[in-house]
Amino acid sequence: MVEFKIFNKVDKLYIGRSFIINTLALLFVCPSLIGILFKNININTTFAATFGIIACLLVLSGIFIKLFVQFKYEKLKGYFEGTIEFHENKIKVDKIEYEIEKIKKIEIYAGDYKGKWKPTGKTEYDNALSNGVGNVLRIIMENENETITIYFEQNVKNEIKIAEKQLVNYYKEGKIRWLHLIDILAINDYDEIQQFKSNIR
Repeated sequence: MVEFKIFNKVDKLYIGRSFIINTLALLFVCPSLIGILFKNININTTFAATFGIIACLLVLSGIFIKLFVQFKYEKLKGYFEGTIEFHENKIKVDKIEYEIEKIKKIEIYAGDYKGKWKPTGKTEYDNALSNGVGNVLRIIMENENETITIYFEQNVKNEIKIAEKQLVNYYKEGKIRWLHLIDILAINDYDEIQQFKSNIR
């Protein structure tokens, strides 16, 4: 049996550092632009210039902050509760067990891991290291109206490989496609694929 921590996402508005800096910069730059573009509008020049300077300082402070937050973990937008347990003949999600023979298809997307650097845009100033909770297990039951989607944590890259024995068994039971299996296990080299295929026969 292999287990991973379940992450429950919380769908709510998250006002991050990027939103605050960009919104304030926009609010301050607008009067300055109006003063420059529409000179016939009676806007104090000093007032407009001051707002423009403040907007520039906000952007510069954002760039300065960005240099430091590149190596900090992003804010968790949810909470941990329960575990996924991979058994050879079942998958247990928290306290609910799903027998393999009752499952039609299993999909796993495990490209996220704790400490993975996430590229950010030029106007994004939030923390750039992932918490490793963007991984997905999707269980499609024989009754196609029921699909279970769970997010889970990986502490290191390709940690899902510790469940190789269970995943291979799911493949043999026809619950995971071959190409999807080698993708989950990050087996990309042709020779490695052939060796792996030979080993699981």
